[in-house]
Amino acid sequence: MKKAIVFLRSFGDFTIAISVLRKSSSHADYVFYASVHLEPLYKDLKASLSELDMNIQFIDFGIKKKIFGYFTNKHSIELHSFRELMKLRRWVKDEGLKVEGFKGLGRSGIQLFFEQRRKLWMIAPFIGSSFPYIHKKSRNIYDSYLAHFGVAPGMLAFHESSTAIQSILVLPESRKKSKSFQPTFIHALVSSLIKQGLDVTTAFFKNIQTVPEGKVATHDSFADLIGLIQAADLVITADSLPAHLSQLLQRPHFVVYEGNPNPEWMTPYARQTKAFGVLGDVARVNEFIHPVATT
Repeated sequence: MKKAIVFLRSFGDFTIAISVLRKSSSHADYVFYASVHLEPLYKDLKASLSELDMNIQFIDFGIKKKIFGYFTNKHSIELHSFRELMKLRRWVKDEGLKVEGFKGLGRSGIQLFFEQRRKLWMIAPFIGSSFPYIHKKSRNIYDSYLAHFGVAPGMLAFHESSTAIQSILVLPESRKKSKSFQPTFIHALVSSLIKQGLDVTTAFFKNIQTVPEGKVATHDSFADLIGLIQAADLVITADSLPAHLSQLLQRPHFVVYEGNPNPEWMTPYARQTKAFGVLGDVARVNEFIHPVATT
């Protein structure tokens, strides 16, 4: 049976899926669809990863880039949530997968998968059908995709440079403000790294929020962000999209969490190398960069 996956959620979720799918040999068994708000990210990733070709069809479900509505957990039951659900229902029932002469998912014999179990409790009755999903909260999301597509976990491992870390990129912002680095932590972190002789760049989205020591940059496109990550020996980032982009682009990264590290969203690199800490703990970052030898 032909299968379809529809990507409706955030940029980070989409990046995680791409990390696994590009290592999978089962593309021929699937048709990929995604909300049009994800298209700019995919185009910029494709420009950087020449082998990336998932043949995704982008559909306008009314999910706006600056809203991140019902499907991304920022909002729940609001007016635009119902607009999104109505567009999704219309697509599933009336337009559907226009491949191999089929029209309408319900009549095509094509199995539709959603990314996550989250919020399917409302999507299913609204559309009038239950749907399988790839990920549920009780496990790591990378593991969910690896298992679903039969990809060995080791396929996501990447080789680090044998040379010492010299250039560090600090990306302190997250869509969720509580995950973003506070100015005091940014200053303490950057100052500590510079004192070690490291070349540090702190990059902000569009507007500089604070002026730490060292270099400062801004990024207002995915292409800018991708370029900054690719140029760094190590990325220190909030628990947000840049962590998953670093995993996809095979750049070493250290993830800083607002509280306890979240195993559900932790990247394979962070898990394998224990490259994570909590806000305010500069010593943990330094320990990762310069591990203390044990006897």
